[in-house]
Amino acid sequence: MFHLRLPSGRLPLPGQCERVSSNYVDIDGGKDKKSPLQIEPFVNQLRKPLNANKDEVFLSDSNAGGLSQWLSRPATHHDSLIGAPLSQVRGTSRESNALPNHIALERAWFTLASGAMAQTDILKRFENLQDDYTRLAETHVKCSDTVKKLVTAWHDLEHNAKLYTDMANRYKGLKEEHSGCDQKLKALEQEKNELSVVIRDQTLWIQELEAELVRKDSAPVATKKMFADGAKERQDLVA
Repeated sequence: MFHLRLPSGRLPLPGQCERVSSNYVDIDGGKDKKSPLQIEPFVNQLRKPLNANKDEVFLSDSNAGGLSQWLSRPATHHDSLIGAPLSQVRGTSRESNALPNHIALERAWFTLASGAMAQTDILKRFENLQDDYTRLAETHVKCSDTVKKLVTAWHDLEHNAKLYTDMANRYKGLKEEHSGCDQKLKALEQEKNELSVVIRDQTLWIQELEAELVRKDSAPVATKKMFADGAKERQDLVA
């Protein structure tokens, strides 16, 4: 920000123009009888420098371009307060120098004030931007952690999906094998029934054979008994 100070170190006010006129240069030859001394500061880009204490003018990084940047700014609402259009301030050197000292000084002060307000607004915006950047950085860190967790969860889901697919394939294989086992079981049951019929038939046939064998075994015994009886009868007859 610009700071214009008098050699005494005080800031001049608009009403003190006559008392501080010794700090400015008479550039119009005293044509204005009411205000013979015309100031040359901040109003236009004049070739003649301001006859003020130059050591008291400070420049910051934001206004290093000099007075031309401040004087070439668009018109603001402060211009209506001093009763003259800003185009006269940006006019020729002669038109600017024709202004009374207090009007020129007021315009210079309003120009500086608007510049200071602009700088304040820029600084405020910069602070807000810095806060937004800090919050964005914090959010980015949180998002990075969340993304890492999501990636880990995604890998776990992929692994679980693979396991599920393998288990599903195994289940299908077991189901198909079980279906084949059912068919085999039915075939075995049918074969068992057939074998049961065969075994029953064989049992009946064995029983018949045993009965026939018993009959065949009893026939020799009866024959022997009959021979024994016949022999006894013959002996009795002989006696």
